[in-house]
Amino acid sequence: MRYARAIVELKLSSQGLSIVVSNHSPFEPTESDVRNAVTYKLDPARDRRPTSRHSIEVVDPSGASHACMLTAGGGASAVHEHSALVHDDSVIVAVGPHLCALRLPKLDLDWSVVVDEATCFGVYYSAKHDCYVSHGEIEVARVALDGRVVWSASGKDIFSEGFALHDDYAEVVDFNHETYRIDLATGRSFIVK
Repeated sequence: MRYARAIVELKLSSQGLSIVVSNHSPFEPTESDVRNAVTYKLDPARDRRPTSRHSIEVVDPSGASHACMLTAGGGASAVHEHSALVHDDSVIVAVGPHLCALRLPKLDLDWSVVVDEATCFGVYYSAKHDCYVSHGEIEVARVALDGRVVWSASGKDIFSEGFALHDDYAEVVDFNHETYRIDLATGRSFIVK
């Protein structure tokens, strides 16, 4: 399984809410990007020149809407099928090297945590372990529901060639096509291929 193909926007829904996560150029901000959006600069020191800008817009059944913009430095991220997920009353979004939890429907920032030294490629939810698992360029991390990084695991090279989440482990493929199996309970990893 290769890295998910980038799309311009990801559409999610929860409890009658319509949620759209969109990718925006960090180099050409325009007024029409997202009007009246709250902007969360995730790492102000690094974000003077952000490499990633993702907007999140929520519309409830009455038509009322809320929007925010997440900006981050570090490695650039794009929007694709694993850029965000809805869990309980939050949308969890990967942007740059961060995972962020935004409370629905108003998109208040509950927490933001750096999960990779470079870029977070995607976020997954493990029902068995009741946690989030981030697929990063350099690290795979288990993240508690409150945003704490429980463990992270790296390999010999960047994790750019695929990711799959199973009940008890994550499988990730590095640039050299070596496959790592990472135990979700402990974070221990070993090469399987």
